[in-house]
Amino acid sequence: MFSQMSIKKKIVLSGIICSALSVIIAVFAYNGLRGLDGTLRDVTRNSLVLKNHMTADMLHDALRGDVLLALSSGAFGATEKEHVKSAVHEHASDMRAMMTENKELLGNSPIKNKFYTAQVEIEKYVTMAESLVAQGLT
Repeated sequence: MFSQMSIKKKIVLSGIICSALSVIIAVFAYNGLRGLDGTLRDVTRNSLVLKNHMTADMLHDALRGDVLLALSSGAFGATEKEHVKSAVHEHASDMRAMMTENKELLGNSPIKNKFYTAQVEIEKYVTMAESLVAQGLT
């Protein structure tokens, strides 16, 4: 059948076949790029969660340092005690902000329940650190 067609019909048929293949390739490419876009969003979200987690870990160390400083502040003057109070307040509020941001970033992630459990314990830790600093500075 193909051998009996004129050159014009063969060229038109080849054009139609090429156009159809181009549309098929474009559909597959679009679906692939959509999948990559979703994956890239997940990777970006996960990297932000990890960054916040590492920052909260450093803030944990800062809070521990604030507590130790407050507990050994017997010879401190009013200025140093005020500095310790402001430092613990800043570190505690930053840690709470990191946890709140992570809670929002996790959305419907499968680890969300474990995060809530950890968040309760972290809040207890921060509250206890604030309490120890207040007691240490009196």
